[in-house]
Amino acid sequence: GVHLGPLVNDKHLQSVDRYVQLAKSEGGQVLIGGEALSTGDYAKGSYYLPTIITGLSNSAQTCQEEIFGPVLVVMKYDNEQDLIAQANDSCFGLAAGIWTESYRKAWRIARALEVGTVWINTYKKFSISAPFGGFK
Repeated sequence: GVHLGPLVNDKHLQSVDRYVQLAKSEGGQVLIGGEALSTGDYAKGSYYLPTIITGLSNSAQTCQEEIFGPVLVVMKYDNEQDLIAQANDSCFGLAAGIWTESYRKAWRIARALEVGTVWINTYKKFSISAPFGGFK
């Protein structure tokens, strides 16, 4: 029944928090979360609240590095081509998720992304027997 457990250790928690603080210094605004949980039962582990950040450009360090924590940066885009350009403007290319009501748009964007796996209207659902790998 657990959907989001603790991070691996306190060092990992501190790393996630440094990225959130960096995002703030880069002009990002934390909409929700942005802090560790450390009271009661949460004191027994390295828990970080799910966090949503807005107000950053794709060139922000927070957007260009892997945080490996419960942090989502939401960015604006002008059109589909801009969305694809921003998504591909990264040295990483493991996976992506697309959420849309248009399967045609999802398929078009998925084929343009430079990633190993693309999930459409779901995320991290796959068979362990299926091949898996990145693009970059």
